[in-house]
Amino acid sequence: MNWEVIIPLLFGWNAAGAIIFVLAHCIETKGVISMTDGWEFVNPIYIYKYNHVNWFGAIVVALFYNLLCPVGSLIYWVYKLCTVGR
Repeated sequence: MNWEVIIPLLFGWNAAGAIIFVLAHCIETKGVISMTDGWEFVNPIYIYKYNHVNWFGAIVVALFYNLLCPVGSLIYWVYKLCTVGR
């Protein structure tokens, strides 16, 4: 594949994921997306804390959330790795 296809595809993928996250945040639920301030909902620890799932379910849901918007989750995980222990 060439870059003329990859860049718009990645942009569309992230835009669709962002729209899904905004719609999920607007729904009044007690889930992990509405309980966090930032991008913590891609972290399995927060998913386990705010949803009624076991650790396997938390990891699967976290992988799904990370795949919905890969650029945002990549930025979150780099930030998280840089601030561990603070």
